[in-house]
Amino acid sequence: MALVDADDQVIELALARPGMIAGSVVLGRIVGKVPGGNGLFVEIGQERAGFLSNPPKTGAKRSEGQAVLVQVRSDAAHGKGATVALDLSFSGAWLAYTPTKPGLATSRRLDDDERARLQDIMASLLAEGEGVSVRTAALGRTRDELAHELAHLRSQWQAVQAAKSQAKAPSVLWSPDPVDRMLALHPGIQQVLVDDAALYAELKSRLGEQVVLDRSGFATDLDEVFEEAISPTVDLPDGGRLSFGALAALTAIDVDSGRGAAQAANAQAAVEIARQIRLRGLGGQIVVDFIPTGGKGGLTNLAAQMRRLVSFDPVNTAVLGITAMGLVEMTRERRGPSIPELCLETETRSSSLAAGLRALRQAVKEADHRPGRPL
Repeated sequence: MALVDADDQVIELALARPGMIAGSVVLGRIVGKVPGGNGLFVEIGQERAGFLSNPPKTGAKRSEGQAVLVQVRSDAAHGKGATVALDLSFSGAWLAYTPTKPGLATSRRLDDDERARLQDIMASLLAEGEGVSVRTAALGRTRDELAHELAHLRSQWQAVQAAKSQAKAPSVLWSPDPVDRMLALHPGIQQVLVDDAALYAELKSRLGEQVVLDRSGFATDLDEVFEEAISPTVDLPDGGRLSFGALAALTAIDVDSGRGAAQAANAQAAVEIARQIRLRGLGGQIVVDFIPTGGKGGLTNLAAQMRRLVSFDPVNTAVLGITAMGLVEMTRERRGPSIPELCLETETRSSSLAAGLRALRQAVKEADHRPGRPL
């Protein structure tokens, strides 16, 4: 799937792969505690246990071997297990249904009159013990529209309860539809283009006129964007270049001016970096090595520009400042494996010379131990 802005530029990519269960509700089993920390490891049916941070200290005591209902917040990545949470949430385009957290919350981005209108509607629709957060995108939605979405989200919770009654830990009880997940992450989506007739019919019944069947071959055009998202380098308009290097701990981005002016390359790089970290789905620690120009003040201005640019990213992204070595450091909430992680296999290979010399050393060592014998 690809998210496209009003200028027809692809700004985000999403892939569905076996084993990716972010958003799923799982009946897990507690298999251990974090040594010296406030966290639990929960078996969820994957190679690595999920990590449950800061479990509540009040309420039922949780012990090893106990079954526990959790929701996967982010998929396993970088050799670490998935992160899970006890609070369940079923998200739609306008509402987030929280059956384990009663209460009614409304987005503060709505004006007072609209908030009051939506609160009145939802208060009349909620049953005792249910919880709902009304999203900003609910602006102007009718009672019937909100009631229809609430019923859809309730049905997901009911599916979890029905599956739980017959399941043994660890078991995935419910998983969100990939399209539903994209719509929930980006409630402002205006139109959904689909190139598959069966999927179109399925989505049409849920989303109505928002869905359009498009056989123009747009999926083929996206191949170029995927290649860009996994390339180690990205060209800048005036001849400069970005180079990406990923490690388990962080992603490093280097800016090269090429034959262009350093100041112009830095300005273009800031814009492209903000786009690329979102397009690639990068997460965790990120450091950027801009071209030294303008002294400390120049770097400070670039860091401020980066703050403005990443403020449009729906994923929590922060520009922290400048390191002693002059690197702009950032963090971005990890939502699972990035596009390069999903599409590339990383392998360290010896150069031909190193491999040949290693073979020669082994031959010499063998000759010392077996004099006079053929190797």
